[in-house]
Amino acid sequence: MLTALQVELEAVADGALPVGNALYIHGLFFRLLQEVNINISDYLHNVQSIKPYTLSTLQGVKQNKGWCSVCQGKKYRFRATFMQEEVFLNFYEVVYSYYVNKKTVKIGNIDFLVSKIDLERTNKFEDLIGNEVNLQKFEIDFLSPTNFRVNGIQHIFPDSHTVFKSYKNRWNTFCPNHLIFPEHDLSLIYDGCYSVRYNLHTEIIEMGKYKMVGFKGTCRYEINPKLSGELRDRASGLLKFARYCGTGYKTTMGLGQTKVSFMIK
Repeated sequence: MLTALQVELEAVADGALPVGNALYIHGLFFRLLQEVNINISDYLHNVQSIKPYTLSTLQGVKQNKGWCSVCQGKKYRFRATFMQEEVFLNFYEVVYSYYVNKKTVKIGNIDFLVSKIDLERTNKFEDLIGNEVNLQKFEIDFLSPTNFRVNGIQHIFPDSHTVFKSYKNRWNTFCPNHLIFPEHDLSLIYDGCYSVRYNLHTEIIEMGKYKMVGFKGTCRYEINPKLSGELRDRASGLLKFARYCGTGYKTTMGLGQTKVSFMIK
């Protein structure tokens, strides 16, 4: 099962967090998981391959000179998505217990109450494909800084090959075996899709002890009219999957938050 949710947090006191607060959300995520299932927490922490979740930074904060101000009584939120049902169920169990028992969580040195849990959407992999559409154009909104690692080097432009490969790698890692996308089909999608318009800018990303460069903004793509309906359906499925898997590198640390809009004739 694929799941996306938002956790709303109410600040118990005033305070401040660094702009690069993804490390704090990441730390909170693991502390909560450790309470309910230390085996899953340890597995996710140690696994070197693609991880089955994404996390945003803390949203709703005001930034000023490298810091995010937090005000008592104000509500903030972070988004989490899951590509494995067991991870979602364990996280939801513990965060829901904090909500109903009015227990505080700590981010940095600031206490928050879990004031709301919004289940955005759930899907099965099967729900994302099998509905052939005449997909001709689509637009990706890169909501948080995004980059890719290509042969160990940062890549900071969302060409269609790199974008679809990012989605394919995650899809084939977590989907049922009968839904794995053949590499040949994906190569045809790569070659049949191209960027036609973009409005992007780069940003420095604070990652605690180091910095990275990422891009934000929108990019529009077109599909070659000669691409078959079946391949358009596969491309559409991968793009719908972006809601859950994010785009590119370090999606567990706030990068690659993504929204896809379809333009169907």
